[in-house]
Amino acid sequence: MKDNLQYLQASVEFLKSADAGEDGKEGGGGLPRFRIKANAGSRMFLGDGDYVINLAGAIKQHDARAIPILYGHDWNQQLGHGTSIQMDESGIWIDGVVSVPTERAVAWAESAKNGFPWQASIGFYVTEGVEVARDEEYEINGRVEKGGFVAANAIEIWECSVVTFGADSGTAANITASLNKNLKHMEGKTMPEPDDDLKQGKQTPTPEPTPEPTPEPTPKQADADAELEKLRAARVAENERIDKLEALAKKYDDREFLNQAISEGWNVDRFELETLRHARANAPTPQGTPKELNLANVAAAAMLRAAGRDPSKSKRFAPDELEAASRVRGYDFRAIFEAATGFAPTEAQRANVGEWLTAASNSSISTYNLNNVLSVTGDVILEGELGVFERRWEPLFKKSSVSDFKKAQRYRMDSSFMFDEIPEGAEMTHGTQSAEGWEIQVTTYGKQYVIGRKSMINGETLGVFSDIMQKLAIGATQRLNHDCWNLVLNPGNASDGTAFYHASHGSLITSKPLTLANLGEAISAFMIRKKGADTPLGIEAKYLLVPPSLLPTARNILTSTEIDSTSFEGKDNPMKNIVDVLTAPELEFAAYTGSSATTWYLFADPNALAAFEIAYLNGVTQPTLRSGDLDIGKLGIAIDGFFDFGIALRDYRAALKATA
Repeated sequence: MKDNLQYLQASVEFLKSADAGEDGKEGGGGLPRFRIKANAGSRMFLGDGDYVINLAGAIKQHDARAIPILYGHDWNQQLGHGTSIQMDESGIWIDGVVSVPTERAVAWAESAKNGFPWQASIGFYVTEGVEVARDEEYEINGRVEKGGFVAANAIEIWECSVVTFGADSGTAANITASLNKNLKHMEGKTMPEPDDDLKQGKQTPTPEPTPEPTPEPTPKQADADAELEKLRAARVAENERIDKLEALAKKYDDREFLNQAISEGWNVDRFELETLRHARANAPTPQGTPKELNLANVAAAAMLRAAGRDPSKSKRFAPDELEAASRVRGYDFRAIFEAATGFAPTEAQRANVGEWLTAASNSSISTYNLNNVLSVTGDVILEGELGVFERRWEPLFKKSSVSDFKKAQRYRMDSSFMFDEIPEGAEMTHGTQSAEGWEIQVTTYGKQYVIGRKSMINGETLGVFSDIMQKLAIGATQRLNHDCWNLVLNPGNASDGTAFYHASHGSLITSKPLTLANLGEAISAFMIRKKGADTPLGIEAKYLLVPPSLLPTARNILTSTEIDSTSFEGKDNPMKNIVDVLTAPELEFAAYTGSSATTWYLFADPNALAAFEIAYLNGVTQPTLRSGDLDIGKLGIAIDGFFDFGIALRDYRAALKATA
């Protein structure tokens, strides 16, 4: 029956130990030794049907030394050769040595020694067998099997491979105690030479198989074929992964993580990031101290890239963090988080979104903590989004910082700033504060959103997260704009009980449409204000605030080089660029009390004298982000943004309102 070379993939249970011989050197010259339990005789589906190897049968085998031990059935990747073969009721045992001095062979031996669960596969011919019909039963290996299989009573083994997947539940492979020796001692030693055919990857010629009719596949065979294809594809993928890991280890000249990466199933991105991190952590900075890579920033930058944003535009990220982030591939935020930070969830956590979120969010390692990464990512997106929305009121407000939510007291100084002459031996006079004052107090504003489980499973998390950040930016800006413009247009009373914009304060003029002459009059009135009874205030107008309807008029007055008017001598424009023009649509929106399309204002520079003040808690001028998994019974990520600020009136002498 020696028709087709069969490749038997068998699942493997690794043993804790294996007998390597009394001296550990027999047949191997002191080389690392191993033992493979290649098959336990259970029923297996191969390429053309079910097979059961009869463990009471025979192995018609040439010299065991001629059996090459390959990597993944690839004759170009030899690891070693067999030294003995035996078969008993528990299975087929192949002893061998790692006799090929290649990086692949050394890495394989080291990884097996470190506990990587390698499995075994054999290439063999059935030289004697019985085809058991489907309606028959056949006793083999101490049990009765239903028909529809080939009982392999004698086989001839041509090669044995180590692989990452198998299909027989009783196969096991183990690197024996002799692997405790330093494997690097292999380099430069004389290895036992396999025969010429093995060195060239050749097989002993076999008779041409006689073509037989291919039976129609049964549903069971089709399912088995599909499963076999999956196993083969997984084997190919695993081989490619290890090849890439070895290439990277060689590229960076750093093999410290190679065995761990192979045994723990690291992908290429994680291995490269760990290697890069290791290299940078051990590279001295200009000050001579090790530099640690911030993995939370790496993950955040990678997420920004995946969301279609450019992290290099933010000052938050260092060049090495951006470089590391550029090596992280993928668009799913969970995969990016794992690859960038090295977070390694269990299979159960990876399969369950809720458990994954809990593990990632509650990690005791800060750089692995999902909430930290999302916070950095959100802050950068928020910074960019806030820059898009204008805060046209900002030039009119004095900015300050408070440390708590208590009311902060502010006072207006009186006119006693001028130094007094101090006679010989006399005491200095004291400056005083005016009784007029005001209070400012910050309040918390915020909003919460949720990224649901479906969005996470569908790989839409980063898109939804980016959209939420935009909504938070819009919401924060809308709140600021609403409150600040409402204060400008409808300030109410000053601290003295009189309206903030009032003629007695010198802060209101009426029947003054915006013209060159009226603007000149208002600027003059602004400058001659007093502090106290007889001291000029000395504050000039800095800004002209107009509604959009008056913007063309304002620009014409302030930018024209020449004028055509009898109100001024000469043609040169005395108002050219005398103040800066500001405008905002809120000034003529009916929703705001005090809005008008014809009213205009003058304001001082708030750093000299402020009409209004805005205070931020601890000086934070943008929303603070928080994230976390939802309560029990809900799945997803909760994200909220909150903002602590307060606004208040300050000094009516820094403002002047003119109505038409």
